Amino acid sequence: MKDIYTHTMKLLIWIDNPAFDFFHDQAIEVAHEALRFERALSTSMDDAKLFDSFGLELFSEKFLEDALLSMAVLSQHPWFERAWIVQEVVCAPNTPTYLFGFRRLSWKALISLSEFCDAFSDHHRIGLRQELLDISFGNLGILGEVSEFCHIATDEKKLLEIGQPGRPNTTAGKLNMLLEMTGGAFKASDPRDVLYALLGLLGMDDIPEELLPDYGLPVSQVFERYTVYLVEYAKYIGFLDTCTKQMSDAPSWVPDWTSRRLGYLDGAKPSRVCPLNVSILIDRRTLLVEGVMLDKVVSVIFPTNDDASMTDHEINKDKASATSISEAYRLLKQGCLKAWVESYPGKTYRTFESHWIRLWAPISKEWLDLDLFEFMEGEKDPGMGETERQFKVSKVRDVMKRICTTGLAILAGEGLADILQVDKTLREGDIMCMMKGLKIPCMLRPEGENFQFVSTCGRTSFQVYDPDEDFYRAAALKTFALV
Repeated sequence: MKDIYTHTMKLLIWIDNPAFDFFHDQAIEVAHEALRFERALSTSMDDAKLFDSFGLELFSEKFLEDALLSMAVLSQHPWFERAWIVQEVVCAPNTPTYLFGFRRLSWKALISLSEFCDAFSDHHRIGLRQELLDISFGNLGILGEVSEFCHIATDEKKLLEIGQPGRPNTTAGKLNMLLEMTGGAFKASDPRDVLYALLGLLGMDDIPEELLPDYGLPVSQVFERYTVYLVEYAKYIGFLDTCTKQMSDAPSWVPDWTSRRLGYLDGAKPSRVCPLNVSILIDRRTLLVEGVMLDKVVSVIFPTNDDASMTDHEINKDKASATSISEAYRLLKQGCLKAWVESYPGKTYRTFESHWIRLWAPISKEWLDLDLFEFMEGEKDPGMGETERQFKVSKVRDVMKRICTTGLAILAGEGLADILQVDKTLREGDIMCMMKGLKIPCMLRPEGENFQFVSTCGRTSFQVYDPDEDFYRAAALKTFALV
């Protein structure tokens, strides 16, 4: 496939005649307009009057709205979800042209529209517009990132610049970056193809034996082979940070590569500490990794069980009102306080409150201002538009929905923590660790002398994120055997 696309003179991508031609026609016109604006602005920077006239039209409320709607219309086509299209876009020597029916749209115009929406609509990311942005900057944005990365990867000097000291920049390193950017975003009728479709982007004709396509192997074994390859040749375990699901019939540390990755959203940058001593035992099913035990789970609260009235506030429904969510938030806090008191008799409310605030600190910093946080606590109205308030409060609801499913851990050291993977639940006896090669603390489950990997943590009252070597030197480092 790679050879076919590499030797094309012109790549035309036929997007079948859309059902809503009128909307596609409008969207294509807006994309061309965005490209025209981009080119005009680049040539009129020295002409202040001309620059201002373009700017007034470009940054107008109407054009921003049209641009977002156009991105939603164009990028929702099923073509953008196919795993094999990545090679089409990246390997072609010339930029492709899309044919929506018989309407032409260049890749440059599509990317120009995407970049415009991303750069100039930050203050519009509420309500409907946020939903449109979530749609627009999915696979289209990933295609642009992958294309840029693959062009950089052909230059060894530039490739070294994006790497990390101590971590080898090898074929495994390239494969890892591609997996972190594309995993779960693109689909294939055969799950193995989400891996095999990337082989043509490695920039080599001789594919390593461990990566050769073999459709005779079960999916879980293929996923396990690729994961082992990343560990052994790239010294990389960052997939534990970014995976949202593991394979059910493989070791607990093998991710389901068809599930959505978190790494792309975070820039897919590796942790500051390279796990040089990470290894796979001869059984090929045990991962040895160094880390530090932070705490142990002594109690788990499940809000829907401990407070039946939580469900009355419909937090599992996307259309739950901001008032209902804030009331459910306060019920969650009361339930946690009750479990806290039972676990730590004699501890003050002030101690609980400090942990509670730290648990929500990341979300309050990213999505909540002080007024809205006080609204969640039932103290006052935030004094903002209903649409903006509903959008911000919905972020709190998303975390609460996860906590209702996975549980909220009360830790022996008086801390609080939850986990990201919604198909898992916390248990008493789980331990929280910070492992070399990860950015985020994770939960492990003891199994004899070994451990099952449960999930990375979502929110914790520990302020530990991507620690450096000094953190590990000052702590009691041990080796965990993950099975």
